[in-house]
Amino acid sequence: ANDILDHFAWGQILSPQFVNLPFNVVIHAIGTTNEVLTNFNGTVFLSSTNGIVVAPPFLNGFVQGSWTGAVTIAQLATNLVLRADDGHGYFGLANAINLLVRPSLNVAVSGDFLLIFWPATSSSFVLETSTSLNPAQWVPVASPPLKIGDQYLESIQMTETNYFYRLRFSGF
Repeated sequence: ANDILDHFAWGQILSPQFVNLPFNVVIHAIGTTNEVLTNFNGTVFLSSTNGIVVAPPFLNGFVQGSWTGAVTIAQLATNLVLRADDGHGYFGLANAINLLVRPSLNVAVSGDFLLIFWPATSSSFVLETSTSLNPAQWVPVASPPLKIGDQYLESIQMTETNYFYRLRFSGF
């Protein structure tokens, strides 16, 4: 007996993800015997359970019953559940994720100090530094930032050496 489509299964999606920043997903077509349906090659429509738009809106190109690729969400969301649907009653739901706005660094100079600010809501981010970008060798800034109101502040004494800084998400 030939196996037929029963539902779609999503690989685990790490949370949070970031608004307008593509993230990878894996979707499997699952047959009635609960195995990956390796001959599935249909179109799957992507949406969310609360109406937030998912890009791309549909997928083709399943390989051996699975699709791996990037999707993008263009707005903030809490407990967003992505949905894959073939349009004929077969669907599957992903785990709930949150979407956040990616924080940005703001800088100012005060005397011989470089002041770096970022939102305090971004507690899962680590400020890192590198003396070169080719190749970059990122290491955490040695001193912890100060929390002032709704911002983190890192005060760094400027020297003759050039340093580069970035925020790295450490929440996964």
